[in-house]
Amino acid sequence: MLSAAYLSVLALIYVYLVINVVKNRVSSKVVIGDGDNEDLKYAIRAQSNFAEHLPLAGILLIAIDLQAGSMIAIHIFGVILILARVLHISSLLYFERIKNFFKFRVFGTAGTMFSIMLMAIYNIILYFTHS
Repeated sequence: MLSAAYLSVLALIYVYLVINVVKNRVSSKVVIGDGDNEDLKYAIRAQSNFAEHLPLAGILLIAIDLQAGSMIAIHIFGVILILARVLHISSLLYFERIKNFFKFRVFGTAGTMFSIMLMAIYNIILYFTHS
């Protein structure tokens, strides 16, 4: 299953985000919440946002694979999803406080929503054309 390769890359990114939150918690000595620490706030939001969007996107990508969707489509959706998530993460963790870098967060979110929408439509098409 090709989707497994893309989801594995995304899983490794998630592990990085978890480690980043833990590192920020240790350095700021905050166990619960964000302790009003800016770095920890951004780390938590980057991890949470990733965790909020990845399950649905992952299910849709696997569904395409299970319905024998095009390998090219899986590559396109997988690459768009990874790039969009990395763009969003980068905007929160590295660029958010730099002027005019908010657009990276917008592009990351839009890319994620765009890929989810296209994967959903493609799954519907596959379902009705393969039935």
